[in-house]
Amino acid sequence: MSILFENDEANIINDDVKSKISPNLFVFCNYEPTPKITDDICGLFLLKVSNFYKLLVDSGWVVKKLGYIYSGKESSNSKFLPFSNKDVENIYKIVRDLRTGFFHNISDKNGDNLVINHIKGWFDLHTKKDGIDYKECIEAIDGDAETIIDVCKKFVECVEKMSDADREAAIERWKSVIIEHYTQKQDMFFNMLRSYYFSKHPEITSQQWNKKAEGYRIVLSYFTYDLKQYNDKIKNIPSTLKETIKLKDNYSIESRTVGENRAKYLFDSEDINLLYPKDDNEKKKLVDKFFENELENAINDILKIAPECSLLPQNIFNEVFDKTKTKFKFFNCDFARFDFT
Repeated sequence: MSILFENDEANIINDDVKSKISPNLFVFCNYEPTPKITDDICGLFLLKVSNFYKLLVDSGWVVKKLGYIYSGKESSNSKFLPFSNKDVENIYKIVRDLRTGFFHNISDKNGDNLVINHIKGWFDLHTKKDGIDYKECIEAIDGDAETIIDVCKKFVECVEKMSDADREAAIERWKSVIIEHYTQKQDMFFNMLRSYYFSKHPEITSQQWNKKAEGYRIVLSYFTYDLKQYNDKIKNIPSTLKETIKLKDNYSIESRTVGENRAKYLFDSEDINLLYPKDDNEKKKLVDKFFENELENAINDILKIAPECSLLPQNIFNEVFDKTKTKFKFFNCDFARFDFT
């Protein structure tokens, strides 16, 4: 069965990466093709175009960066892959444009000429006197998909055979590619956040979830929830114990210092109030700062305490939500950073 109808080959590649390179890494992120639902030749073509886009763009975004991961060159172009017998970039472009042409509205009046001409040029290669040969088009799509799979297999083999130092460098670049994608694709994070929230609150229905209300609240709690827990706990210390340890009115200086440091880092100001945005615009700015400045740190912190954790979203994000904590010296204990209450 074609990779465009089954995910077996993608899963095998991921398993090889996990066992031979690093348990953290993958090539395809949860690839799930639509099953074969028609035998109509034109329908099969459209379905394969759609699934190829899922394989290479939606789940295979690491593939575009294989050249960078392998060589360390800033460009991600597959010319840096010595084993690539067909340019991955060219395959990516035609898959993207075919999908755009068939599943989105494009018009030369909208300035879509490049996409339209690219699609026409591709079909000219598979057109006979009596019209487009969709059987040949499908064979071309299948061939390109197999090329991508072949490139990925050879990539894994080559990384495995690198010297220890070169392989470790490639692994670090690979991690950075995955994490960078997560910092740029906020919806994936919020989808996992929602799933985690529902696992904690089975009494709540999905219709009650609002990303900008509950989702933003939880992300923003990363900056202040541990401070709240610290102050709540220290205020509840019995007065007799406070006298014994000579705790005065400045008991929360440690939490204030942590808050000031965070404000300074994010805003170049020690004003803790900046960590408590008042309107939607301020909330969005702080949420964006979380993705720009903090998510990578949170993920790397998890990999330090759980070095075998996969960077697949269902693994790493659940660990981030569950185990991202701050230790305060005064209590010698950890406080959660995300508020899922």
